Amino acid sequence: MNEFKTKTVMIFASSVFTAFLLSLTQLAGAIVIPPVNLPPGPPVNLSPLDGSVGASLTPTLEASSFADLNSEDTHASSQWQVDQDVSFAAPEYDSGETAAEKTAIVIPKGPLACSRIYHWRVRYKDSQGAWSPWSYPTSFTTVNAPAHEKWSGAVDVSLKFSVYVQDSSGNEKFGSKTVPFTGTIEIYWVNEERNLTRNEEGCYIYFEGSNPYGPASFCITQKASMLTDNVNATASDTAYLKGNGTLTARFEGEDLEGPIFIDVTGATFKKDKTGALASITVSAKVGGGTDDFAVFSGSFKTTLTKENN
Repeated sequence: MNEFKTKTVMIFASSVFTAFLLSLTQLAGAIVIPPVNLPPGPPVNLSPLDGSVGASLTPTLEASSFADLNSEDTHASSQWQVDQDVSFAAPEYDSGETAAEKTAIVIPKGPLACSRIYHWRVRYKDSQGAWSPWSYPTSFTTVNAPAHEKWSGAVDVSLKFSVYVQDSSGNEKFGSKTVPFTGTIEIYWVNEERNLTRNEEGCYIYFEGSNPYGPASFCITQKASMLTDNVNATASDTAYLKGNGTLTARFEGEDLEGPIFIDVTGATFKKDKTGALASITVSAKVGGGTDDFAVFSGSFKTTLTKENN
């Protein structure tokens, strides 16, 4: 009797365990475990070669192909950074996220200067939104600045600002205010070709001076057009230039900054008796404006002479 009971209990226990295993197997088959998305592997900087010298101011940066352990992932976008500081705390150039330049990018004009060491890095983003680690930074040195001549001249220009002014009754109305600016205009020519080039601050035309409220300066960083890039100066040679940049000035107790536009309506070149370029007479109109600066305009004429380098 005891042996019969024992066998019955063992058979019952075995049946329950078999049913449990069957239920567990069915449950596991019903669970869908999502695949884990791994970030792409870090890119490798390919070009320019690490430590290379003589890079242009608009270099092409190239990195390795996209690689991801998730075979279904594709290369969605990239981000490129260039900086003089290897920490990249405040990059000289940051492409932001770009889907157009994935494994190569051309750095535009402006951010890079001559004779500087720059570090660069890149990272890739996959089609599921995961970013790779940054590539290991490599460096390059830009070309040396060409030999140049500095030409400068005194400038007095009155800028008319469109601003709110108070009338005799103390009421504000929209009007104008003329502010005199006094200082020095500078340009740089490359010696051999006499092409207009940027100074160390990146300016084609640079003004430094003051107005009645304090210091003022402007820097023309972009040339919109120039009819005569190469000047073989004669008494009849004339050049025209349009450009834009930034005006910084103390104005009515505030430090303000805004865009400035310049239209050099004429630049006449005069030679001395030996045939050397003696002076450049420049006539120009300027204007600009922002919400803070209001709108301003004016014109000036100055004669530039060569400074001894």
